[in-house]
Amino acid sequence: MSTMNEREAARVREIELKTQEIHELGQKTKILFGILIFSMILSVFAVVLKLAGEASALNILQIIGQAVNVIFGIVICTMPNPHEGFIKAGVCQIIASVAGIFEYAFGSSDVAIIFTVIAFIAGLIYIYTFFPEMSTRVDPYDPYLADSWRNLLKLYTILLITPILLVVLALLNIAGVTLIYLLSVAYPILAIVVVIWQLLLFKKTSDTCISYKAPETSTIVTSVRNRSGRSPVKTGPSADEWQCSCGKINPNFLGMCSCGVRKSEAKAIIEQRFEKQMARRAELQAEANPTEVGSEPKE
Repeated sequence: MSTMNEREAARVREIELKTQEIHELGQKTKILFGILIFSMILSVFAVVLKLAGEASALNILQIIGQAVNVIFGIVICTMPNPHEGFIKAGVCQIIASVAGIFEYAFGSSDVAIIFTVIAFIAGLIYIYTFFPEMSTRVDPYDPYLADSWRNLLKLYTILLITPILLVVLALLNIAGVTLIYLLSVAYPILAIVVVIWQLLLFKKTSDTCISYKAPETSTIVTSVRNRSGRSPVKTGPSADEWQCSCGKINPNFLGMCSCGVRKSEAKAIIEQRFEKQMARRAELQAEANPTEVGSEPKE
């Protein structure tokens, strides 16, 4: 009984740690969302200054924007990181932002080109590290939100490939002028869609993680004492739990088992097993009670 109680207490502690981790992820994501909003405001002011021809003020504003991006990377580094994915993404974001500061500081010199390349490479590493990490972290709690992060990464990839495609089409004269023009017009629209989608995902992720609530401890405990004081062995999930195909019983708030199987996948696997068992049982019953068709009576 004491061993069972210890297991139950360990499971409760595990759930509490997971709850604290997901709440912390939501709070950090909320801060990142606020930083993104502030960066967008700076970008709008930068466009206004560029149209007004204020080159010096525009350069200062761009440096301020990159400094804000450094803060963005620092916040990412402080996010919950059991797999250290956020640390890698945050460091790359900081490197890209610092390189961007030097890029604007040196103007159009050869040194600025070097910092531009550094910023581009570090930015790519940030994107292809941060988005998959966010998808992995929210997948057990909201698989649809995790798929949205994966789809955003695919859209970012298209956004990166499109300029290269335009250059190739123009140099090789493969496509007509109309197609190249249409792609050129579609590119900024796609960029705006990516920015808005990213903002919505940050907002949705923060809201989902902050509002997340773990089940009551009574539904987490896997056994209940009976009148004799013993803890009966639990053979199946309760109303607030689901059983994985590996046999582990998980609380309903988890969308994925620790073995890597999702709740919906586990249900399908268990149903397939049940159908095979029923078919095998029917075969055994048919073998045990054979019916002789067309047999001749013995003389």
